[in-house]
Amino acid sequence: MADFANGTTSEDLAAQHRERFIRDLILLEFGREVVELDQLRGGINAFVYKLKIAAVDSLHGRAKARVQRGASPLPDGATLLVLRLSNPASGLNEMIRVQNEVAVMSLIREALAPLNPCLVPALYGWASGKQGWTLCECLVGDPLGDKFEALDDKAKRIIIAQIALIFKSIRQFRLPSSVQGYGGLGFAEDGSIVTGPTVIAGGGPCDTHSALYAEYLATQRGLSEKCDIVQGWIGTDIPARIEKLAREKFTGSCEWEQHLRPTLVHADFDIHNMLFNPKTLQITGLLDYDLGHIGSQADEYMYSLSSLGFLVLPPIKDNEDLRLQREFLLHGIEHERLINRPQTIINWKVALMVDEEFSKAGVERPRDIQAMEEIATRYWVTQNVSPPIFSLERSRKYSLDKLQQMKVGEQRELENGLEALGY
Repeated sequence: MADFANGTTSEDLAAQHRERFIRDLILLEFGREVVELDQLRGGINAFVYKLKIAAVDSLHGRAKARVQRGASPLPDGATLLVLRLSNPASGLNEMIRVQNEVAVMSLIREALAPLNPCLVPALYGWASGKQGWTLCECLVGDPLGDKFEALDDKAKRIIIAQIALIFKSIRQFRLPSSVQGYGGLGFAEDGSIVTGPTVIAGGGPCDTHSALYAEYLATQRGLSEKCDIVQGWIGTDIPARIEKLAREKFTGSCEWEQHLRPTLVHADFDIHNMLFNPKTLQITGLLDYDLGHIGSQADEYMYSLSSLGFLVLPPIKDNEDLRLQREFLLHGIEHERLINRPQTIINWKVALMVDEEFSKAGVERPRDIQAMEEIATRYWVTQNVSPPIFSLERSRKYSLDKLQQMKVGEQRELENGLEALGY
């Protein structure tokens, strides 16, 4: 929609409103003036801005100290900052997203402190509500995702070895006693971090991992009925198959539950959320904690490491590379069988490096986790019941033909998953 008087679009007006909000926020809450403001890439889960603010001097005095859970005072000398504003079109639970993000940052910062205390940006303030926001330190470094592919194999291995140690530190972190069971994270009245609802479609807190997945499935079934593209999969046998699956496999606990443990999950752990020094090859930052939660040691592999060929995919029959990747991750395949395959969808050389460096670091790989295949298949079935892509604003710009093609692909993937689970 446009302002016909000057050609300004509704998107332009929204951007102008966000910029005014940011300038007022920094002045009112921190007593500093925004000198420069640039929007960074992103905008799906949040709008991200890089700010340059005035230094503390005789004209810009020190603001009243803020006391907030998970935050530290804004240093007088800090002039470069990153501010994230909630995006109402994210499809996430915005009532809890920011608090969850802050709690996840707090735990991951603690988990990585022995390895490198500077990997997680310092947080200087935050707010939930209709217009949620976080104000963070602007870490130094180049986006790793932009430059990784151009690095030589030796440099890639140096970086992957660091990724293995960071990954291991998060997974092995001992959760505080206040965090019980599975779900999202938040703060109790006494300031302790506790388990709560997840920001993604689902539920929590739950006592067991099986219960969390049962809530995921129930939520997704409801969403599929509201989705005008999926329409609850009416006209197919999918609803009946899902009903039987929910009744027979998603109630009660499973025998392999005893092998799972509540584990801190970043849920977007990948090179596009990392910064590095291109001269020293040192990783300098880990970013984006929106989707973090408490899952099992299996869950990170269904959200993360896609760029490195280590995301466990759903059962796939019509693509040999993707089928082989799933088999490789879940069961192991001799590296010699894969190293010379064409580098098409999967960069096998990188995936094998990750496998080797994770093994050296003592990281539990997918094939080392009890019932990994069953858990991954359950996860992807729940996702495909109501594919998240159809709830995103950008999908509304696609043609009907494009949406129908996407629906056919999602249906095929869902049916493959149901078949793999015996339904």
